[in-house]
Amino acid sequence: MPTVAIAIATWIAAVIGTGVAIPQLVALVRNGGTAGLSVSGWVNGSIDYLGWVILLAGTGAWGLLAATVPAGLLWTATTVLLLSRRDAPTAQLDRVLIVGYATALVALSVVGVTYSWWPLGAVLAVSIIWIDGPAVVELWRASDLRAVAAAGWVLAVIEGAAYAIAGWGRIPAVVYGLGAVGITAVGLSRLVYVRRRA
Repeated sequence: MPTVAIAIATWIAAVIGTGVAIPQLVALVRNGGTAGLSVSGWVNGSIDYLGWVILLAGTGAWGLLAATVPAGLLWTATTVLLLSRRDAPTAQLDRVLIVGYATALVALSVVGVTYSWWPLGAVLAVSIIWIDGPAVVELWRASDLRAVAAAGWVLAVIEGAAYAIAGWGRIPAVVYGLGAVGITAVGLSRLVYVRRRA
């Protein structure tokens, strides 16, 4: 793939990736509701962003790192705000999965520094499953989706495609980006369906 296309995709990923959490952050501030939101998906996403920062810094992928840091900060701010809400669906917060995932990323980061970054990259490549997976399940399970910011889902589809292109030649980023496109498209289709029927 031409270097110019990768550079453009990296810039798009940086701009859109930073904005993915903003619609949900604004919705939480304005409305305060949490119906239809997945706490475990948001917490896992915050952990995941930290893993990507470690991997990208460790492998010298500075363009993708620049796209990831601001997006991770906004995602984490949204997660903290969601967790601060009294009506947040904390029953679905799977502490074992979250603690296990965080522990695995720490261990794989140590392996990356001392031996190889591939194990961490492999786990992060499929991590979209336990970030957007719980969110999609919650979208299909919940009857009230008024608290869910659809714009964030639209941006997530575009961001996934941009990451897949920007990560060209780096298998974890490509797999993650393509997985993000597929999973977030399923979530977005649910939002479109529910809002058209309303």
